Amino acid sequence: MNNLLGGLTQQPMSFITKPIIPLLIWLSLMGCSLTVETHAVETATSMLSPTTTSTPLPSPSSTHTKTPLPTNPTIILTPTPVEDEVNYVVYVQDFIFLGYLYLDLNIGIPEMVNYLDTPHSNLSDGDGGPGEASYFEFSNTADKIAYWIPSTPAKLWISDIAFENPVTIFTDIEGEYSINNDPYTRDVALLWSADDNHLIIDFKEDNNQDLIYHVDTESIEEWNYDCVWVAFSQNSGGLATWCVSSEDESEYAVIEWGGEIWSSEVEPENILVSKQEASRYNWGWSPDGQQVAYFDPNDSEDYLYIASAEGIQAQILKGAAYWHSEVFQYDSRLLEWSQDGNRLLVYARGTGNISCPEYSNFFGTGEILEDVPCWQVIDLETLEVIWSVSDLINNLSNPEAPYILNLSYDQAAISGDGQYLAISATTGGIRDLYTLNIDSKEIISYAPYAPFALGWGEEPE
Repeated sequence: MNNLLGGLTQQPMSFITKPIIPLLIWLSLMGCSLTVETHAVETATSMLSPTTTSTPLPSPSSTHTKTPLPTNPTIILTPTPVEDEVNYVVYVQDFIFLGYLYLDLNIGIPEMVNYLDTPHSNLSDGDGGPGEASYFEFSNTADKIAYWIPSTPAKLWISDIAFENPVTIFTDIEGEYSINNDPYTRDVALLWSADDNHLIIDFKEDNNQDLIYHVDTESIEEWNYDCVWVAFSQNSGGLATWCVSSEDESEYAVIEWGGEIWSSEVEPENILVSKQEASRYNWGWSPDGQQVAYFDPNDSEDYLYIASAEGIQAQILKGAAYWHSEVFQYDSRLLEWSQDGNRLLVYARGTGNISCPEYSNFFGTGEILEDVPCWQVIDLETLEVIWSVSDLINNLSNPEAPYILNLSYDQAAISGDGQYLAISATTGGIRDLYTLNIDSKEIISYAPYAPFALGWGEEPE
């Protein structure tokens, strides 16, 4: 079953083939030599000013010369010291090699790395931590994590983001759930409700019973609904998530902002947006639950919309809907608000003066794709794009010998104050993690990590 709630989170991206690169990352962490050339480069500080123009993407009929990929990739990097103290840390989860850790951006590598749980420590009884979780999700704004431990018996846990008070919420005592512990199979989706008051455990196989956990009451029960709309609620007078029963299509469950779930036998009259069939992630809720940013699958012009219960507040980025691209990345939180509500991180096609970089599949044929979505940050006061992946490329590429054609991007997360971004990228087959200042567009730190999940939160005490 495929459930959809606003503000849902990630598992690994679809367009990056399951990597062989963790071995390379492990070798680098163990001190083995990896050839990386470093050069000085001028930092781009005004890429997105109103007077700046970008080279338009070639039309589909344009010819494009494929550039051979270099044997030893050249990565150009100019880390920038943090001038003001960063009030958040970046939490990283990678169950293959790294485990669960956080990065303190106020100090440099290796001191910035703080391990909270290492992988493969205690899988025999399910009492391990998030470091060995094959399925893992950050909450939206509540600074919590949920994770599934592949063991006998398997266990589902919820913890604070600092991993100080983990609690088991489900144990598969009877061994009823047949789960592939490879997250690329996506056998389990852990879906937080928009307000983080509920967690839906959505199993890929129909013979596995879906569940829902209620945070306030610390109770778990069966869940037989697919969440397919954001629509007006006659009970609250605001927007709510509407879910249709998988057993009787004339029955609905309505998840209100604030935790209440009520049943209805009447289909919603005023539907704001429907689920896009190829994706579970075409909307994202604001931190206060009053607004929703979304791509409408029924909109032929593919705008990005921002709306409230009173109606549409903004209509921007014509043609930006990501599902029409040559590379479709469908299994991540692709619309994420900063917790202060001032900025929106969105995965979308380039529009206007904002062009997304080309993409070459390092693990495939090397074919260069031009119509590719990319991460962008929107200022919600001006409704303008103030950062895109192209800004990161300008800080990584040597203008005399650019190496950008096989850069691809998967996980990204915006800090609570909207000032910083964490993003993982694949360069030459090696996945790296970058943190950067959105306003200055400058890179703060770089680490050879391959996260399955990224999140921001307060530093553990």
